[in-house]
Amino acid sequence: MDWWKETKPEILKLETPVFHEKLKVTGTFDALLKINGKHVLVDWKTSKTMQQHFHLQTAFYATAWEGMGHGTVHKTAVLRLGTKHKSGWEWTERKRAEIKTDFELFRAVKKIFDAKVGDKFAPKNKEVPMELKI
Repeated sequence: MDWWKETKPEILKLETPVFHEKLKVTGTFDALLKINGKHVLVDWKTSKTMQQHFHLQTAFYATAWEGMGHGTVHKTAVLRLGTKHKSGWEWTERKRAEIKTDFELFRAVKKIFDAKVGDKFAPKNKEVPMELKI
């Protein structure tokens, strides 16, 4: 892929789950890369257009990652593949201040979701057994 050749990222993590303790939200980000010495959390997309909520999602991932004690995410990015651009891809990134704003929007959307849905999607069993019998 031309993007990979042009960017020359170092892979730090792939398909990594994160959890935000306070919000009780979990997710899995696609990649944490080192690009030009900066840690960039990336989500790949194949949608026809770039959507605002993509950046809310990556802001959640970055905030959860940092909250879990794994270090600083300098930027988040969405890499949209298979586009009609000449390059065949589109890259949009957010810096620290934008990540903070995007996370505040994520929290607002979650608050609305919780008010509308309640605990409809809450786990039925809140305890995880320490041993599994097969």
